[in-house]
Amino acid sequence: MTFEPLDKTTTQLLEALSSAENSTRRRAAMALGKINSTAAVTGLLQALHDEPDEVRGWAAWALAQIGTEAVVRELINSLTHAVASVRHWTVWTLGEINSSAAVAALLQALHHTDSEVRWRAASALGNIGNSEVVPQLIQGLQDEDDLVRLRIAEA
Repeated sequence: MTFEPLDKTTTQLLEALSSAENSTRRRAAMALGKINSTAAVTGLLQALHDEPDEVRGWAAWALAQIGTEAVVRELINSLTHAVASVRHWTVWTLGEINSSAAVAALLQALHHTDSEVRWRAASALGNIGNSEVVPQLIQGLQDEDDLVRLRIAEA
């Protein structure tokens, strides 16, 4: 991945993502999303795998603000992460970025064993709005989980 060069502010915020304090890491992720710097992508992708979940959520939000195709490619790799909330935030972020490059991965996520991944994937596909996925979404209306079916119907 090629990103813009680091400036002083971005460098300091990326350093803050490594703080021992959860609140510092959370605020750093939030600030990186607000400055919308592609130079922060690698650090934010690492923070997406951080503890606690609140840090993951802000890292996901920041990545959605940056929203480049390079971010999408990297996020797709996190869809199979062992930690459930990393998968959940990843699917949410892909939907917020609204990239057609994520459609194939999100269609696969509709069949994931984790129902939250499935309903978030349905919501993400609805955000993207690609009419070519309608047949796959219709198949998903047979899902065992009520929330998955609801999100598919809303998509």
